[in-house]
Amino acid sequence: MRKSGGSGDPSSGFAAQAPAAGSVFGALHELESLASARNFFDWIVEEFGPVVGPSTIEVGAGLGTVSRALTRRHAGTVLALEPAANVYPRLVSRLGDAPNITARNATSSDVLAEGAESTFDTAVYVNVLEHIDDDSGELDTARRLLQPGGHLCIFVPAMPSLYSRIDEKSGHYRRYTKPGLRTTVEAAGFAVDKIEYMDVASIIPYWLVYRVLGVENLGSGSNTLFDRVLVPTSRLLQRVLRHPPIGKNLVLVARRVR
Repeated sequence: MRKSGGSGDPSSGFAAQAPAAGSVFGALHELESLASARNFFDWIVEEFGPVVGPSTIEVGAGLGTVSRALTRRHAGTVLALEPAANVYPRLVSRLGDAPNITARNATSSDVLAEGAESTFDTAVYVNVLEHIDDDSGELDTARRLLQPGGHLCIFVPAMPSLYSRIDEKSGHYRRYTKPGLRTTVEAAGFAVDKIEYMDVASIIPYWLVYRVLGVENLGSGSNTLFDRVLVPTSRLLQRVLRHPPIGKNLVLVARRVR
């Protein structure tokens, strides 16, 4: 794995921070707890399908779980961007010597400013877009980074009714609706090829634990239960329902059309 540094002054908090290299992510414990959910992230990458091309940029790579899942499933290289100063060293450490992944302490806007317009085949956002206040502006940047016809792959939390203290603590500006996500993506210059709800089986447990009981942290035990029990159950339900009418998350695949 290759790495490249960035610059910027750390700031405190997360929801109010600017999305700049050197900023600080305020829910590192939750990020580390979720990073071990390999079944979950493999499922997400599988749902993106065969559109992932030979040159991918992952925005908000966190601890590298998705980058590794991408390179396990698809040939090609991944540029893994992580702007948070307290997350980036952990990303570098966890990626180790992965030969097809380059980590950078940078944002998509930084990469675009360096002249990378129309460079990538695929742009990936997994559990990232909800952290960005100006999601429309971020998607415009993604479009400009992609080659014409390049693909945008998004995974976000769904159902605003599930918004809880843990969403707020994690710096989520929103949970998405299917129509709202589609409209935002299309307005940024993309044609949506796929948009589906995911993780049906987790709706009630999530609502009970985080909305009703008000739990504010992801525990390692609950995360193991989620990844080993709820994820396989949700995958089975999705195969039966094919197009579930509801889900805890949304997955979207779109193409650059302008």
